[in-house]
Amino acid sequence: MRSYHIYLIKDSISEHYFGKEEKLFRLFKDCRSAQDKHLKEVMYRQVCYISHHLDVRRFGMQLQTACSFMPEYTYEDPIHYLKSRRPYSEAVLELRDRELKMTAQGTSDMEVTFFEVLRKLDGHFLAIDFQRRQCAWLNPIKNADFLQSKVDLISRDSVH
Repeated sequence: MRSYHIYLIKDSISEHYFGKEEKLFRLFKDCRSAQDKHLKEVMYRQVCYISHHLDVRRFGMQLQTACSFMPEYTYEDPIHYLKSRRPYSEAVLELRDRELKMTAQGTSDMEVTFFEVLRKLDGHFLAIDFQRRQCAWLNPIKNADFLQSKVDLISRDSVH
């Protein structure tokens, strides 16, 4: 079973940390595993500073609207499901105040569908797989275009 913790990162933070995802991964991982109560509280405040609080009810309604046309989609607030029998694929997305938690099994079809829906709802989601020690933006394209335009500007400036 695959498991992802998905955070909505504030715009300025996501722009600054694009390409530096390992630092964000370390913060979230250390926050989860900290044993010292004071250290855990400090790290949690840092997580709160860089990520948005999710209005579970409002976000759930947006998700329902975005998925309503999919026959594989069902929900029991705050949990949303995508299930397909052939090929077998299942993704369960639980909405929480500070994160979304997705578990998936079978082929990756349904988890990719949820990722695509989330990407369209907001371009600043960061998905973390703590088991595999992986971390990625759901929408790197916009930021990549932004970085490419900066590279183009630097290239033009160095030519002149």
